Amino acid sequence: MAETNFDVIIIGSGPGGYVCAIRAAQLGFKTAIVERDYLGGICLNWGCIPTKALLRSAEIFHYLQHAKDYGLSAGVVTYDPGAVVKRSRAVSKRLNDGVGFLMRKNKIAVIWGEATIDAPGKLTVKASKSEAPKGALGPGAYQAKHIIVAAGTRPRVLPGLEPDKKLVWTYFEAMVPEAMPKSLLVIGSGAIGIEFASFYRTLGADVTVVEVLPQILPAEDAEIAAFARKSFEKQGIKLGVKTERGAIVVDGLGKTNVPGIYAIGDVAGPPLLAHKAEHEGVICVEAIKGLHPHPIDKRLIPGCTYCTPQIASVGFTEQAAKERKLDIRVGRFPFVGNGKAIALGEDQGLVKVIFDKKTGQLLGAHMVGAEVTELIQGYVVAMNLETTEEELMHTVFPHPTLSEMMKEAVLDAYGRVLNI
Repeated sequence: MAETNFDVIIIGSGPGGYVCAIRAAQLGFKTAIVERDYLGGICLNWGCIPTKALLRSAEIFHYLQHAKDYGLSAGVVTYDPGAVVKRSRAVSKRLNDGVGFLMRKNKIAVIWGEATIDAPGKLTVKASKSEAPKGALGPGAYQAKHIIVAAGTRPRVLPGLEPDKKLVWTYFEAMVPEAMPKSLLVIGSGAIGIEFASFYRTLGADVTVVEVLPQILPAEDAEIAAFARKSFEKQGIKLGVKTERGAIVVDGLGKTNVPGIYAIGDVAGPPLLAHKAEHEGVICVEAIKGLHPHPIDKRLIPGCTYCTPQIASVGFTEQAAKERKLDIRVGRFPFVGNGKAIALGEDQGLVKVIFDKKTGQLLGAHMVGAEVTELIQGYVVAMNLETTEEELMHTVFPHPTLSEMMKEAVLDAYGRVLNI
């Protein structure tokens, strides 16, 4: 008879859920994970990963079109929409299989179906429409001392714009177009909206982005968002309007108001980021084990948007720091002053840092330009270690690299910039 009693059951196998399950198994918990559609959740199958595969194809198409800028000749450059989508789906399949391997490796039971929590410690799993992976447990009643909800989010439907999979798309349809649309209206200018806008515009569609708030990329520093907007407009993306949502209320360790029930990831509220979900899963299950982890500090979670140009940030924006009545120093360094950026043909961008004038604490860092999603982690580590401006200024950065701009921006905040 199949096992039905566990120490920990996680509902949802996205990055938050499956990482939480692995950590729970490492800590000695008898662990199961419930999934109804595909291992890896939206992120691996329809979000973070396949969108990056699409954007990579668009990026290479862009470079081929501009080969002469690098002293090269590529002839007539075209693309096959079907092949672009096929590559993206293959990337997702590879990672989906990888999650299945990790579940087997860590002896985590996979329960296939849709879960309903009946009471603390008890849930019912109903049959799913999608095919279960080999070895998965099926529908039935299950019990666990601890239930962690990692169910993610769903596309928001606007009244009068219900998806019909033809003229009105959600990100599901946008991921697998049968043909490139001639024009596209993107509602919402957050990371997902901007990434799709960037992909479709690069491949030739006429794109308009609609945003209700005063600026595009509402979560970003206003100066960085303004820089990005100018770049998008140069590419031919038009801009204009957005909305809100609800979430499960939790403390800094994933606890809900009901003992034995927890929530992590998108379902527990913003920022809606895979890496935030993964970390929440780890600290939630470590708290259950009694390891006393630090509650999550959302201010130290980096945000990345993989459009062209890329955007990355962590900590307070300049406006947020001023609203908190903080006395600040702001430093900036443009890509045009960096030798590596010029050599790469990527000299348009900006690095911006914000410091507390009294203490030297790094309060925030914001970037727009090539590869900034790789650079931002340097500032994230610095903020986690409570590094001061003096320590950053005395850190030796390799030359020639894009990372040198990170030090130059710090130097600029203190009137010591060297290369511009």
